[in-house]
Amino acid sequence: MPNPVWHASLPQSQFIGTTVAVAADSVVRFAPDAGPSKTRPRYTSAARGMALPLILTNAQKVTFDTFYATTLKQGALEFDWTDPATDTAVTMRFTAPPQFTMRASSISGRRWEGTLNLEMLP
Repeated sequence: MPNPVWHASLPQSQFIGTTVAVAADSVVRFAPDAGPSKTRPRYTSAARGMALPLILTNAQKVTFDTFYATTLKQGALEFDWTDPATDTAVTMRFTAPPQFTMRASSISGRRWEGTLNLEMLP
């Protein structure tokens, strides 16, 4: 079964302030009885963490909530999206539930700001 895809009505790119880790720490370090310490790869590939700031309108927030809660089963499922650094298709998953803060006071002008904590899977 194919992965769900990031909803088309949600922001797709231009996430200023996105933080992307080079890769998860996938090196095992150990000290033998004698001589210098040794290292070896733990995995053949590793997931990369990402913190992605997101600003949503009220309508987009409703869409996002449905996508996260229903489509992704509270963030348990992986989904396909575009890597903001390379614009290539990648598979991602949430590493923590998203939290948003409302930054406007009128009903028609509500803006929600939050950060998505994701990891890009190899």
